Amino acid sequence: TLDLPLLEAIVYATVTINEPKSFDDFCTEILYRQLYLVINRVAGEDAGFMDEINAADFEENEAGLASRLESLGLITNFSDATRMVGPLQ
Repeated sequence: TLDLPLLEAIVYATVTINEPKSFDDFCTEILYRQLYLVINRVAGEDAGFMDEINAADFEENEAGLASRLESLGLITNFSDATRMVGPLQ
């Protein structure tokens, strides 16, 4: 797991204050494509891990990451199930 201070630093270093990223884009574009961290199913498929790791494990990873971001106040959950990641304003 990513420690909270590291996760907070990643968000502040990669997401502009007034331009939050969707949670899926944060997982795929930032964590996977920029930092090579495989968190979600899209990254797992791209990295070729789906034969070795159950898709449910990636869903659990995503839920854990979202929970950690929520504890830091760095994710906003909307009523339509959209989740946006960004630094505090």
